[in-house]
Amino acid sequence: MNRISWLAVPDEHSAHEGVQKLWAKAEANLGFTPNVFRAQALNGEHFLAWWNDFNTLVNRDGHLTHTERELIAVIVSTINRCVYCAVSHGAALREYSGDPAWADTVAVNWRHATLTPRQAALCAYAEKLTRTPTDMTERDLTPCGTQA
Repeated sequence: MNRISWLAVPDEHSAHEGVQKLWAKAEANLGFTPNVFRAQALNGEHFLAWWNDFNTLVNRDGHLTHTERELIAVIVSTINRCVYCAVSHGAALREYSGDPAWADTVAVNWRHATLTPRQAALCAYAEKLTRTPTDMTERDLTPCGTQA
């Protein structure tokens, strides 16, 4: 087994019961358990508290679909050059979109992917916010940067 930490990361049998359930859910939904889930399980109570916050922000029904959320995460992860996050969110985008080639194109360069106008706007917004947050203005919140 490849080690993800020098610390003694819990396994499926020694992890907190709530953590085991989250791992099983990730495995069922994504086909794997992200290493960040395993590493954060060093303190099961803290991991579960973090998960509740994360779940509220990312996994609840709202204005963005799961595909759109992962699309944004892939853009941000790629710009930040976080290989782990880009791979993890890329896998989730492939799963949610049902189109692995499209998801991989987005991960390499979203401008080369076939996107809806909404998806393109989300990508452009995520890119600008990640690269140049101090350049953001109220105008960036309106479609195509036009004032209402």
